[in-house]
Amino acid sequence: MKYSQEANGASNKVKVYLEAVFNPEKFAERNSQEQLVKTQTDFNRAFSVISRWWRIKEMSLWEAKNHSFEIFDYGTAEWKGRRLETITGKLNIEIQNPVLGQKDNKCVLLSIMIDDEFGYFRDSDEAKCSNSSSISVWQNARNFESRWVAN
Repeated sequence: MKYSQEANGASNKVKVYLEAVFNPEKFAERNSQEQLVKTQTDFNRAFSVISRWWRIKEMSLWEAKNHSFEIFDYGTAEWKGRRLETITGKLNIEIQNPVLGQKDNKCVLLSIMIDDEFGYFRDSDEAKCSNSSSISVWQNARNFESRWVAN
């Protein structure tokens, strides 16, 4: 695929943030505590809905067991007269609560514009995996041009 290298690069940028939130011990092995806090804060700002959900789960003694992020769509979108790299990915999170003896799964579609010039994630969108049509509304409003054929 023509843009698979770029799409994987964008996906990897998002995965760094996901690791800081859902596997902070692993993130901290390779980064400073200061970098961990900054990355978590940036994630919370960019994806407030999933962040709020996760904070509530954590306070209720849930643990992230596993997470994955797969490319759903990739391309460019418009931000204040500039074209920015834009990715939508499917985030799957497996969680468990040892106290309650329960497991659960969450699937969310995360969309984000990656502004490398300013080192910033912009104008995100979060949707349930069962509601992927809402992603196209977000994309159309931003003049999104896909460079990806999702599987």
